Order: sequence, then structure tokens, then C-alpha cells
Amino acid sequence: MKLTHIFIVSIITILFSACTSEKKHEYEVIGQDTVYVSYFKNGTKSTIIDLKQGKFTGRCAGFYENGKYKYTGNMVDSLKYGVWKFYTDNESLSKVVLYYNDTIVHTLDKEDFASQKIVNLDNNLATLSIPVQWDTKLLSVARGVVLTSRKDCPKQSKFCPTLVVTKDSIGNMTFEEYLQNAIQALSQRSSIQLVENSPLQIDSLEAYQIKYISDTNGLILGNSTTFIHAGNTVYIIDGASLNEKAGDFLMYSSIFEEITNSFKVKK
Repeated sequence: MKLTHIFIVSIITILFSACTSEKKHEYEVIGQDTVYVSYFKNGTKSTIIDLKQGKFTGRCAGFYENGKYKYTGNMVDSLKYGVWKFYTDNESLSKVVLYYNDTIVHTLDKEDFASQKIVNLDNNLATLSIPVQWDTKLLSVARGVVLTSRKDCPKQSKFCPTLVVTKDSIGNMTFEEYLQNAIQALSQRSSIQLVENSPLQIDSLEAYQIKYISDTNGLILGNSTTFIHAGNTVYIIDGASLNEKAGDFLMYSSIFEEITNSFKVKK
């Protein structure tokens, strides 16, 4: 066994020492990457973790002996990051937490992730999955806002987490030109502080996400805006929540991302 593998097994023992009924583990090579898989004595999988360059990086999933999920999440350089979901042995969602650098920074509302409804957008041309308990309104327009959805929150709250979907025409521009105009318009506003931006794919469509902090009528908001290119149309999904204490937006950016990643164009 290579030294790297010995190191990996040591970390596995530390991270998953509760899995005392494990019988064996193995490494499955996929391309240049490796997946660590451990098993219970009954032969069912106990854990599956992506490995890259000798460290746990990527998907991580744990299972009960009955084969149901115990938890799912992501790791970076052998540390827990992002949303981790924990389940009962009948696969009911029991807890959702947000990790950063192997430390829980927020416990999230599990109901936002537990039950969602599929909403038809833009005269049934696209769909989006929204938490069932959110107040969602659909509009039928050729251009402009096609959906608003808001999480119910205490009456004393200054601003409730809100998601807005807008439809726009790309016209004669390329998607890159459209994005450049959008980013330039945002950066020119003194009330907006750009935080990060990145290209991505959603439903095999070209997309681009921008995260920023804005001062809206005296409220400090965190925003996650994703532009999705579908033919001559750009769908813009914007999630916003309070960020009056640094990091508060992280409590909702995860559910905004989950909603955004559920977007699908009907073929």
C-alpha cells in the first residue's frame, strides 16, 4: 500500500471511527481520480468519498447498514465544507448544517431542503424547484419578472429571504457581451460591492454566477445572481437575504444555490 493510502486510511479512521461494523475498504480509480469506498460486514456500502491528489476532495456520503443515506456533503483537502445533510435510518432529513474549514458555522432550516415543489416558469418552458412553505407567485410576461418567492419569517424581520426570476432577451449580443454589460452595470453602482463571480453549467446550459453585497434602502443584503443562457433568452435567478452581520447571507446562499441548480428547460 502506498504511503498516501496509509495516510488516507488514518484520516478515515479518525473521521468515521463510529463505523465499527465496517469490514473492508477499497479504492476505485476513475480517470485520474480515486474514490474511497468502505463497507459494512453485510456487504453494503458504509462511506463513499472522492479522492484527488491523495486528499478527500469532492462528494462524501455515508450510509446506514440498510443502504439508506446517513449523510451527504462535500470535502476540500480532507475538510468539510458547504452544506451537509443528515438523515434518519428511513432517510428522513433530520438536520442540515453549513461547514466551513471543518467547523459548523450555521445550522440551516431543514424544511427549506426537505420538501420542495416543482414550479412551471415562462408558459411551461422551464421549471424550478421551490421550498413548499415559501410564498411563490408566478407572472406571465414576455420579458421581465416571471416568478417571485419569499420565505416566511418573523414579523419583526426587516427583510425576508427572497428569490426573483427574470426573463430577458439577449438580442444580437453574445452571452459574453451580455454578461459584460450586466457586470459593468453592477460595478458602477456605489451601493454594491462585488464579492465573487464564476462560470458554471446548469441543466447543461451555459451560466454565470455573481455574488455581491448591496445597500438597499439602508438594508445590507447579500445577493447571489445567476444568469442562464437558453437560446435567445437569459433567465436571471436572484436570491437576496440580510447580511447585516458579516456572514449572515451564508445561511441562505445554500438554499438559493440549490433552487438555482434545480432549473431545467423543457426539451
